[in-house]
Amino acid sequence: MKNLAILSLFMLSWSGYTALPDPLIWNGSEISSLESWSNRKDEILEYAQKEVYGDYPSQFTLKIDSQRAIESHGFSGTEFIFTPFENESPKNFKLDVITLKPEHEIKKALIFHHKFKSNEEFLRTQNKTFRLTENLEQGILIIIFPERLIKTDSSKKYDFEIAQLYSNEFFPNPPGQIMSWAWGLAEVANNLSAVYNVPFYSFGHSRRGKSAILAAAFSDSIKGVVSHMSGCGGSTPLSNFENDGIVRETGSLMVKGSPIYIPTGEKNLGHFFNKKFNENLGKVNSEKYEQNLLMAALFPKSIIDIRGSRDFWSGPKAARKSNQSAKKVFDKFGKSENFQSLSITQLHLLTHDSWKLIWEVL
Repeated sequence: MKNLAILSLFMLSWSGYTALPDPLIWNGSEISSLESWSNRKDEILEYAQKEVYGDYPSQFTLKIDSQRAIESHGFSGTEFIFTPFENESPKNFKLDVITLKPEHEIKKALIFHHKFKSNEEFLRTQNKTFRLTENLEQGILIIIFPERLIKTDSSKKYDFEIAQLYSNEFFPNPPGQIMSWAWGLAEVANNLSAVYNVPFYSFGHSRRGKSAILAAAFSDSIKGVVSHMSGCGGSTPLSNFENDGIVRETGSLMVKGSPIYIPTGEKNLGHFFNKKFNENLGKVNSEKYEQNLLMAALFPKSIIDIRGSRDFWSGPKAARKSNQSAKKVFDKFGKSENFQSLSITQLHLLTHDSWKLIWEVL
């Protein structure tokens, strides 16, 4: 009860926030041409890096080192081993990615960003939740993307986050964890789109949904995104409190560097974002960037955004309003059909029902 009381007091401090930033306003005027929109998009991606996620680490790349056929837990596929490079210098890490190929014609590829410690663990447990076999039957290539690296001189596998590739002294604005994941997704797509000549979609749940959106924004190889309960958060930490019709998400809540403990038990989120984001925690500072702008910046790519109507963590009402704002760009330039904003009756979980809906619309 004490923690909920603290949370309630904090939420009451948001009286000054009244509106989302408009994606169709650039230099004080409404955008009327695709040329102006291109300039606005560049501005949005600059803000996303500066205000929230850190710089996209473009001097780092992934290259395919080797590949082999595998059989694992009833699945047949290919394991690709990637080596990260900084400019032209290889790093002392490896990234292993598994593709599960359908028996018949491949129609699309879905890069599945999972949180399991290894791909092996993911494949072992997939039938409990993920229904991958149904997806394979529909001709969708599944690309299993881990968020951990293998250090080549270490006996401990998968103990290294992608962000550990970067030496922060070389970045005036170091990428946080979400941007690091997005870089990995984008690089995998850039490589494998040359192997499999089909449209690529990035997928993620919750914060990994944010990384899937970012990856699509920075990779021309990714033609669409499936974002599952990724919320609406931007440069301000967001609360599940409604003010003038705006409902904020709880997923980034911290006050002066100390976390608010909410029922999910999440304790610390600061490393997911950049330094400026953490400096602005507890301040109303959203005039430059919110997630509605990043979603808009994906135009004209395909967006499938799914929110849970009982999701306390990421704020489904806020996500709906965020999507409505982002979709204005798609409506403006005649691509309304490329933006699907969907709702499912459940908590902040990736379930069988989630996958049933994803397979229906993908």
